[in-house]
Amino acid sequence: MISKVYTFFFTFIIIIGSVLRLIWIEDMEWKYDEWWMYTHAMLAPLEGIWQSVGMKSGAGIINPGLSVWVFSMIGYFVETPLGMGRGVQVLSIMTLVGFVIFTRKSLKGEQQQQWYWALALLAVNPLYIIFSRKIWAQDVLPIFCLLFIIGHFYREKKWGAFIWGMVGAMLGQIHMSGFFFAFGLFILSTFRDYKRKVKWQSSFWFLGSVIGSIGLIPWIHEMIYHREASSTSWENLYKFDFYIYGFIDPLGLNTMYSLREHFWDFIKMPFVFGTPTYLVAAGHFILIGVALKLLHQIFYVCKKIMVLRKGNKLISRLLYKSDITEFYLFATLFSLGVLMSFSGVKVRSHYLIVAYPFLFLYVVKLLFSQKKILIILIAVQLFISICLLTFIHVNGGAEKGDYGKAYHLQIEMPEKLE
Repeated sequence: MISKVYTFFFTFIIIIGSVLRLIWIEDMEWKYDEWWMYTHAMLAPLEGIWQSVGMKSGAGIINPGLSVWVFSMIGYFVETPLGMGRGVQVLSIMTLVGFVIFTRKSLKGEQQQQWYWALALLAVNPLYIIFSRKIWAQDVLPIFCLLFIIGHFYREKKWGAFIWGMVGAMLGQIHMSGFFFAFGLFILSTFRDYKRKVKWQSSFWFLGSVIGSIGLIPWIHEMIYHREASSTSWENLYKFDFYIYGFIDPLGLNTMYSLREHFWDFIKMPFVFGTPTYLVAAGHFILIGVALKLLHQIFYVCKKIMVLRKGNKLISRLLYKSDITEFYLFATLFSLGVLMSFSGVKVRSHYLIVAYPFLFLYVVKLLFSQKKILIILIAVQLFISICLLTFIHVNGGAEKGDYGKAYHLQIEMPEKLE
């Protein structure tokens, strides 16, 4: 059981994280991608036109239509880009709360505590707060990840297997990272369940998968007759971007992803009577200290893995004898760290949203015995997130960064960023 103090702490953090997702909606990003998504999504509620395919991804492949349909559904309840942006924020909060409920109802003991810590860390992470405030296909992935995990967890039940199959087929239609994640989890689950003699409702999984795949039909047609060049490259195999972003993003060390050259002004915050305090810079140094501690823990785990590998016990430990949390972490590493990384696709930070909330579970699991460090990690990231949103609000965005100029300062279609 979690003590009342920790219950209050987690509740407070989730509430604060939710507030940070909702404030200053007029400061949301408004670049070509957001304009394109809003404009095409609104064709359905305004003119009855549903997009057969989505926009081109960073990998050069056109996304399936479901990546737009999600926003079209939001479009039936809103009229403006700000309304659609608010819809994304609400979905993000629903996901956070949904995972909290799932954790409370479905997990016990140490695993439950680890998930609570991970969700608290995710709630205040600066990059994931930014990801919850955009009209962008990747930013609606978390709500589908929640349904996907719930379905998989209860796959021995008919409704669970059906949801797992249906949402698993839909994940990749929102963003291609979902194909890798859903496929990897399915492969590993098949081996694990066979070995452990777990009988899940495969026929209902298949039915769900078929229904969830219907939206791929117009996309397949488009890919056959209007084939696009992808940006896959053998060079991407040696960049290990998944491991870099998977390490720095949950630690809150990647605000430069959004700010770019504005980062050097950001770390001067907060300002007191016009004088920079550099407390944000100090916060980053604290996070670097936590990162070094995390590296030490990773090194220790790697030593244990080497011992298991020598005894030919590694696969058995990771796949068959692991608890469900460890299995999900292994599946994340396999599907994204191996399958996606070695597919030649250039991996970016937002591709890892599909691993929601498992990157944060990695951090928590490695530091779980040191609660004070976890509290410091959450507190510092909360402080940096507040300063980040304040910086964007005061400066009207980050015009020279990936963030761009804030929505309320633009009245025309934004220029397409190369």
